[in-house]
Amino acid sequence: MAQAIKTLIINDIVSTLETVQTGGGSPAYQRTLRAVSRKRKSLMEAQRDMVYVESLGEKKSDWGNNVTESTMTVGLFCVIQDMDDLPTAMDDVTADITRALLADEKRNQNAISTEILTVLDSVDDDAEPTGTVSIEVKVVYRHKRTDPTVRAG
Repeated sequence: MAQAIKTLIINDIVSTLETVQTGGGSPAYQRTLRAVSRKRKSLMEAQRDMVYVESLGEKKSDWGNNVTESTMTVGLFCVIQDMDDLPTAMDDVTADITRALLADEKRNQNAISTEILTVLDSVDDDAEPTGTVSIEVKVVYRHKRTDPTVRAG
């Protein structure tokens, strides 16, 4: 059975982020994302330097000729831990994620564009050396109006 284009795009984001590893690769990343998941876990269960990936919603526009354009917002919730320099670690994770995601803005030919919308950092003094970074990503794609599993031009 064919998967929805939305699912293909989110799965591509997950698999792209799973490639963020230090050591010898190209591009060279500053941090290793130890886990990337579409399933929410409590922070107590989460591995550090982990990213939760979730759809935050979509806006649909009818383009005529049985074509719908979808603008999806994807949320990346990152948990980062660093004993030495947490702010730099958070900046490094943000830069690594940005480079990884924007290397293929078309999401394996399933999207028209991928764009980073916002980045919000948060460090709670009580939780240090752990911080969070929330990243909103906009992905635009098109599918048949009558079948969201079929790409449309």
